[in-house]
Amino acid sequence: MKYKILGEFPLSGTVQISGARNSALKILASAIVSDGFLELFNVPRVGDVFLFIELLKSLGVSAEFKSNGCLEINSSGLNSFELPAFSKNIKSSILFVGPLLARFGKAILPQNSKYSFDMNFKVLKSLGVSIAEKGSVFEFECSSLRAAEINFLSSTHTGTDNAILSSVLAEGSSVITNAAAEPEVDDLISALNKMGAKIKRADQNPRTILVEGVRNLGKLEHTIIPDRNEPVFYASCALFTNGSIVIKNLNTNHLTSFISKLSFMGANYEIISPSEMRIWADPENLFKPSNIEVKPYPGFMADWQPFISVLLTKAAGESVVTDMVLNRFEFAKELNRMGAKIEFLDSGIKVFGPTKLKGVITEAEEAISVAALVVAGLGAKGKTEIRNAEIINSELENTKEKLQNLGAVIKEKA
Repeated sequence: MKYKILGEFPLSGTVQISGARNSALKILASAIVSDGFLELFNVPRVGDVFLFIELLKSLGVSAEFKSNGCLEINSSGLNSFELPAFSKNIKSSILFVGPLLARFGKAILPQNSKYSFDMNFKVLKSLGVSIAEKGSVFEFECSSLRAAEINFLSSTHTGTDNAILSSVLAEGSSVITNAAAEPEVDDLISALNKMGAKIKRADQNPRTILVEGVRNLGKLEHTIIPDRNEPVFYASCALFTNGSIVIKNLNTNHLTSFISKLSFMGANYEIISPSEMRIWADPENLFKPSNIEVKPYPGFMADWQPFISVLLTKAAGESVVTDMVLNRFEFAKELNRMGAKIEFLDSGIKVFGPTKLKGVITEAEEAISVAALVVAGLGAKGKTEIRNAEIINSELENTKEKLQNLGAVIKEKA
């Protein structure tokens, strides 16, 4: 599937932000450790969520969206500890291992050489899990999970989630140090505590998480927090097209590092309430150049840097964007094909502005990179065709429809 975009149409109107994909996935995994029903609201209907639902169903768990938008999950039919073959293509499927061990004492995870689980395996071993590599799968086994002190050398979102989900039913009290501070981790903690868990961040150090193991977890009714990528994506689309939009159902407290960059660059915005903001561009004024360094929360999010990099092509001067962890800048090669002037550095890029982008035929291999090319195409002169565009649907909900409602000229073609 491909997107065909006609650029230079300023966006206007209102867009509603969906629930956080990263939050929904880990809370879906928590269904394995629950003895009751889960009723989840504001669940984004994106490809990764549907894959997790299919994964749950393959284990005997029922999961269905109801007419009121609620995702209802019942784990009473859980009957397997073996994750299906397709889970090898889902890196975050590792989050099911700890819960399955808590329920069965065993778990089987298909291997995929693309992914390294060393950090997650270290967490599981510290909790008393034995791990064996047999053929094309990993086999996990333990008589009972036991509490542990888990220390991460560097901040890890998935590692922290895995440590929480694996220790929540362990015997004793676990301590997780240098834990990730992302809002989605807190949403997982909130959901588990509603189910009967005893988890909290230490008063003196919020990067230390204390987990007191419990015997069982019950039912849950929970609303997923707003996504953090969507508001930055739509704000970037509006600014790059010289548009003016209102963004609703977001949490501005989770976006402070992005909002501070908007201020520095001279972008126009108004925080109407903690859940609503207006953002607009003045076509007469160029953005100020800015240096961006990706850092763990509350720093600048890795998924945001492709969007801000597009905006920096309209800045009057040189900007440097660095990412020492993911170093994900393949999209910038496509921006250069569109007329940008970007130089590649060891762990980042240098963007020379201002430049005017023009439409081309382009593509990318990751959802966020495709989204960055959408931003570029909306502000570029002429027609842009983005191949492999369907992968954007794995992480962002109803992108084409939301953009069309804002006045974008974007069509989907087979």
